[in-house]
Amino acid sequence: MADSIFSAVDIERLFEERFLHPHPMVQKRLEALYLSSQGMKHKDIALLLRISPVSISNWLRVYKESGLEGVKALNYRKKWGELSAHQPTLEEYFKQHPPRTVQEAIRVIKKITGLDRKYNSVYRFLKITGLSYRKSGIVPGKADHQAQEDFKKKSLNQGWKMQKMGKEKCFS
Repeated sequence: MADSIFSAVDIERLFEERFLHPHPMVQKRLEALYLSSQGMKHKDIALLLRISPVSISNWLRVYKESGLEGVKALNYRKKWGELSAHQPTLEEYFKQHPPRTVQEAIRVIKKITGLDRKYNSVYRFLKITGLSYRKSGIVPGKADHQAQEDFKKKSLNQGWKMQKMGKEKCFS
């Protein structure tokens, strides 16, 4: 079925490179294309190589569009793209001046590098660099220190009186 799209030179290259390529995923792609060039059905190739028949169709489409070099290309997303080039500078800055929020980190990254990044990517970048949130305690809004001291004195005096009366377990 698909063997008419393969040239004799490409079939020979598929045969030679299917086990020699350094990346295992590319080896699997080349093997699938080689078996397809030999007239094997996609369903059988998928069972043999433990892959989806859709993957074989996608690799054939890539082969038709850009040849063997397109099939060999690994187009995985990079972790941070342009942000990784500035990672040492940003790590040093953030360790000296930790950002209070991710939004503040976004502004600092834009100011230092000129790169505009979204919330999730900056959040992940901060986690990778070792920065994390610090949980702070709640500060009471209207604390009356004199009333607190009076309460402590009153409760301590009352507890002392109860102990004298023979009730030792009042503060257990």
